[in-house]
Amino acid sequence: MSRALKVLSFVISLILIVAVVVLLPYKARSVPEWRVQVVDENEGPVPGAQANRVFGYTPSAHIFVCWQEKAGDVFWKENNQQLTPRLVLRTGPCPYG
Repeated sequence: MSRALKVLSFVISLILIVAVVVLLPYKARSVPEWRVQVVDENEGPVPGAQANRVFGYTPSAHIFVCWQEKAGDVFWKENNQQLTPRLVLRTGPCPYG
């Protein structure tokens, strides 16, 4: 096999490998859309509470609220497909500053 034919076959192989890697579908890893209602200990809605989101390096999320001497948080991780619909504020100091 001549040198030119070897180089040509290497280039074609490289192009095919890149095309397969680029064109193959893969599962996107991201946090799904998540709507959370902030409620007090009696399950009443808490209007005006500001929610803070924190995202991790892996597909995960943490939402916390510190509001008027009350605090609460909810977590989501990729292996847990259930999204918590309510964030309950409980009386106490804010552990997140």
